[in-house]
Amino acid sequence: MPKQIKRLFAFDFDDTLAVTSSIIGVRRTTPDGRSDPDFINWLREQAVNFYEIEGEKTDSELFWFESVDFAKYEQAHKQDLEYLSLNELTDEYDFSKTASVDLEQTTPISSVLGIMQQAHGDPQSQVVVITARSGQGQLPSLTGKSQTATNMTDIQQFLQSQGVDLSLKNVSTAGDAGGSPGAKAASLMNYIEFYNPEYVYFYDDNAGNISAIASLCDELYPEVKIKTFQLGDNGEIGSVGGCYE
Repeated sequence: MPKQIKRLFAFDFDDTLAVTSSIIGVRRTTPDGRSDPDFINWLREQAVNFYEIEGEKTDSELFWFESVDFAKYEQAHKQDLEYLSLNELTDEYDFSKTASVDLEQTTPISSVLGIMQQAHGDPQSQVVVITARSGQGQLPSLTGKSQTATNMTDIQQFLQSQGVDLSLKNVSTAGDAGGSPGAKAASLMNYIEFYNPEYVYFYDDNAGNISAIASLCDELYPEVKIKTFQLGDNGEIGSVGGCYE
């Protein structure tokens, strides 16, 4: 396919383009199916903050995390798999509260949105969003009713309010494929194959996602130059990586 655009700009949503109110639940259970009473101590040892506890000190204790802290939890979990295996502990997840974007409680991150707005106005560039949220079907809850995912249209509406009119085909919900860094990399590859850009610019606050995208360099460089930007607090770019000139 001949080149359609020169530059592809791909953005995460939560804590990259906007600060949202969505939270994610984690329940750590012991072999008998009860909540692990030491989970809170493990979180403190790993310096992972949580938003609130539902059913505190019961057999169905559920911890809720804001997206930034959930990313820290994921990293700590990945590094402590041996401990979990030895103690036969299992983590269960509740993504039901990420089924939609509460637009009234969503605050734009101006620094990153400015980059998106400028790219959106450039005929040589294409803008896409790749979020770990789910975009279709029902998201089960550990404590209540399942929720219907509406993230694709919610994100589209939010961007329209910021002057970026994006087609739904350019909003990818990697949560439908598990939401892992690998799922985000696969979504980006689909866009690269479709738009065939020379340059790719990827913005995300999650180190695992940044690493997964940077690893595409092994397959694509030098035909495609990839530049990754990891976002810190308040939209500050903390690190830059990838393969580019």
